[in-house]
Amino acid sequence: MPVVFVDAHSGDIVLSYDNLKTQRNRSTYNGKTQNSLPGTLVRNEASSPSGDAVLDLAHDNVGTTYDYYFASFGRDSDNDAGAALKATVHHKKNYVNAFWNGSQMAYGDGDGSQSSALVVLDVTAHELTHAVTDYSWDLIYSNDSGALNEAMSDIFGAAVEAYRDNAVSKNTWKIGDECWTPNTPNDALRYMYDPAAAGDFDFYPDRYQGTSDNGGVHWNSGIANLAFYLAVMGGTPPRGKTSNVVSPLSSNSLTSINMGAAIFYRANTTCLSPSSTFADARSCTEAAATDLYGASAATAIGDAWTAVGVSSSGGGGGGGTSTWTVIDTKSNLSGARRSGTNYSYTTPAGASQIKFDTSGGSGDVDLYVKFGSPPTTSSYDCRPYAAGNAESCVFNPAQQGTYYVMLRGYSAYSGVTLKMSTQ
Repeated sequence: MPVVFVDAHSGDIVLSYDNLKTQRNRSTYNGKTQNSLPGTLVRNEASSPSGDAVLDLAHDNVGTTYDYYFASFGRDSDNDAGAALKATVHHKKNYVNAFWNGSQMAYGDGDGSQSSALVVLDVTAHELTHAVTDYSWDLIYSNDSGALNEAMSDIFGAAVEAYRDNAVSKNTWKIGDECWTPNTPNDALRYMYDPAAAGDFDFYPDRYQGTSDNGGVHWNSGIANLAFYLAVMGGTPPRGKTSNVVSPLSSNSLTSINMGAAIFYRANTTCLSPSSTFADARSCTEAAATDLYGASAATAIGDAWTAVGVSSSGGGGGGGTSTWTVIDTKSNLSGARRSGTNYSYTTPAGASQIKFDTSGGSGDVDLYVKFGSPPTTSSYDCRPYAAGNAESCVFNPAQQGTYYVMLRGYSAYSGVTLKMSTQ
């Protein structure tokens, strides 16, 4: 039978679905720190808890994500046809990652420093949403479409967490906060309310346009993440890239995130194509907002996209295109695993923004930046968490004084370039 939720204040339909009962179909495996998949089957729908806390949490979180998609959209599993949801925990040894490989999810246990086991709910929902993407809008995993692919997974990671908590808090907008850098309180892999805090981009004209990270699929996802956050919570961009003030979809944050998720889900399943751009995402989400909730919701969505520099024609809204001037380049840098090399930079007179980038070479270097004093592994203003050597920290506005940069070898690295740029 149909179930409809109505906002008591506005009269808007917030959520509707068919209450037809379906059945989860989960299979959860123990990879025993080996590289192969799927491993040994431990739990299915007929099984009791195994006593392995990591495996049982993964099993439960896959179930919660399934429940969210069915309750919110009537979607029966990732393929909307009751497909089995397969997951492997304890994948590889000290593996700091989780992924969807086209047929199942896999989770590493982390290394105890950069992360604990990556089976937490928003990461689980993120990976399962990649599966939903594969079976529906199938955004190509590169450039704009790839960044939208990643952002959709973060968006529904946040939405599923709000569904579990029946509330929206600041932690809702922190991706991976329940597992990332367990020895650093309040840290996260990504921050939807302030993507630049993790070194990601939050303004379309400033987006990464190189070839690393499949054209910046993780780094540029921050643009859509921030647009979604602003549409749900309202306000202005945290780094002042535009002065646009966005009114939230609803004054009730739980209602608002449910509305935002419904808009993005409808846009993706009825409008976007595999090669869609950010401009397409704006057009499709505005149309979905109009269809679901009317003109005021479409205005909130459009204002949110404008605030992050995405106009309806695909250019940079609200601020124009930014040009960076390279002030200093250090080339052919190298270091051993866990080594730390420090540099200092004085902010040039007249600089409104300052950016530090690492790129090129081999191995894996980590970038740490702090204003006023040298950074450490536990004290910094910017610390991008990215595999490889392409990392970036942007400070807007730039402070007058000294910025300190540390390059630390996550593994041994060589041939790396460090640049400081301003505008």
